[in-house]
Amino acid sequence: MKEIVKDVSVSMGVEAQLTYERRYPAAVNSGPETAQAIQAAADVVGGENIIGNLPPILGSEDFAFMLKQKSGAYIGIGYGEPGTNGMLHQSSYDFNDSLLPVGAAYWVSLVERLLMSKK
Repeated sequence: MKEIVKDVSVSMGVEAQLTYERRYPAAVNSGPETAQAIQAAADVVGGENIIGNLPPILGSEDFAFMLKQKSGAYIGIGYGEPGTNGMLHQSSYDFNDSLLPVGAAYWVSLVERLLMSKK
């Protein structure tokens, strides 16, 4: 990044300075909690509808700070083919309200599983 900033600034005849700060840690799910989250989701929508091993993304997420303090799992609830409702954090994004019951059922399933594991 420093080289790019230097080369672009020289080509434009200006001076530039890059300050790069690492502010967000990586959001890394823990194994047991991820397995519980996947199973709870599968209970609701069926295992064939679960994508359990997505490649890392270059976004940042506040939940990463929580995962540094306590093991857990960051999940996403899909809403269909990418681009049909816009992408998250874009002005064209339109949340699919029909997913509200699915999301609520997921949380109920997860809580039930967690309570059963405490017995």
